[in-house]
Amino acid sequence: MRSLLDHQADGIEYTLHSHGIEASVVGGNISPRLIQFHIKLGAGVKYNRVAALSDELALALGVVNCRITRDGYYVKVEVPRPDPVAVHLFPVMRNLPGELPPNSPILGLDENGVPLLLRLDSPDIAHIMISGTTGSGKTVLARSMIASLALQNPPEDVRMLLIDPKGRGYRDFNGLPNLICPVVTDPQDGLHRLRWAVRHMEKRDESGVSTPLLVIFIDELADLIMVGGKEMEYLVTRLTQRGREAGIHVVACTQKPSASVIGGIAKSNFPTRVVGKVVSPEDARLASGMAGSGAEKLMGRGDFLLFTGGETTRVQSAHISRDEMVQTVVHLGGDPYVEESNPQTTRAARPAARQETRRVAEKRPAYQYEESYEDEFEEETPAYLSRREFRSAASNDYAVEKAGVAERLENYRSQIEQRRRTVAPKANPPAPADPDDEMDFEEPAPPAPRRTRQAQRVAAPAKTNKLDLWEELSGDLEDFEESEEAAPSYRPRPRTSPGPTPPGKPGSPDSGNGRDLMKNLRERSNSYKVSS
Repeated sequence: MRSLLDHQADGIEYTLHSHGIEASVVGGNISPRLIQFHIKLGAGVKYNRVAALSDELALALGVVNCRITRDGYYVKVEVPRPDPVAVHLFPVMRNLPGELPPNSPILGLDENGVPLLLRLDSPDIAHIMISGTTGSGKTVLARSMIASLALQNPPEDVRMLLIDPKGRGYRDFNGLPNLICPVVTDPQDGLHRLRWAVRHMEKRDESGVSTPLLVIFIDELADLIMVGGKEMEYLVTRLTQRGREAGIHVVACTQKPSASVIGGIAKSNFPTRVVGKVVSPEDARLASGMAGSGAEKLMGRGDFLLFTGGETTRVQSAHISRDEMVQTVVHLGGDPYVEESNPQTTRAARPAARQETRRVAEKRPAYQYEESYEDEFEEETPAYLSRREFRSAASNDYAVEKAGVAERLENYRSQIEQRRRTVAPKANPPAPADPDDEMDFEEPAPPAPRRTRQAQRVAAPAKTNKLDLWEELSGDLEDFEESEEAAPSYRPRPRTSPGPTPPGKPGSPDSGNGRDLMKNLRERSNSYKVSS
């Protein structure tokens, strides 16, 4: 290992010097999954020049990627270890000191190999969001937090509500004394439990109580909101906004915490972010809330970045297996439910498994989180539905459900008769109904005959040909000329004063020569002028 460290340190210095950067490796740390080198820069060297050489350093060291950050006087270069070591929860807890702060789940080991704990009742922590792609270790980290909380805090101090839509992440914790109910796997049931949590938060605010601590673990928050809709987003927002002072904290896991999926208000109320491996720098900025975090260069499988209080810490999460989860439940006095790993299990065995889960829940200790816990879960209308009013369909005087067919027909007949009496009498009132008949209906009047297309064509006026119309107008014009020859004394009515007599047609006996015709036309035109 010593020769490997010296070889990589020489490679870092040689690469930086080849790009004109004066720097030297002065030390570092070795964690279970990565090696961290501390670099001291020369005078006048900018940090951005070193950060831009991450790909060149990874190529020189022969690793997949290289993450470069800064801390105090040093620049940190983090590279993966060739022989990674797994971090287990139980050995980490055995090495902890005797006195620990309460309400503090264990995340794992930080970059210096020191166990990292988060105190939930701290104002800087409050609620935690764990994000990352599939395989980054989100669910395993949440399991370690649940087990560490249950092992360090009795049920009188910490209670937990586990919501697991997949039904695979938290089911082995059934029977844990710290649970207020069995692990919730149905999204609609999860919606029901969150309604109770909001009502309980309001009761705590009214009475000024903040104990015992209630921690709500939600796996796949985005999927739960997509199924539950706006009400689920509303409940999560209420809990993250007002839950800390009431002693209620939310730890949610999701792949991509975008505001369009989980809501902008809900996202802004998670001050603590634990980000695993993501695909692109844009996803890293979206998950961490800051640019240049380098989350896209993480190794996955429990490699996380912790963002809290403006500080960034690299964490290797602790791992807990399913057998260790069952051992935790047994150690704390619970009766775990162990599912048989038989691939031939059919759907007929699922009701028995649900009954077994209920049996485990009934065998919990006598301590109950709330006296009216079960009653509060039943028969309460959501807040967004309380404003709606629904009228019953059977609003008549008689009961439709209890009445038979004959009774319903008789009632229907009486209603028709009552409506006929209320209508004004017509000229020819209808004959009274025969009481011997079962039902009398008035025959409707026959509809008026519709006009066929052929009748419409006959009724429509015949179209006139353009040529026939022109011949007709020509005949009228000839008749008009003949009438002028027969009555040459016809004159148009002048507007101001009567004008001269218009000349006759050329060739007629009263027509003069051309000069007389022009003179008559001038006099005629002057007679039509209107004075201003």
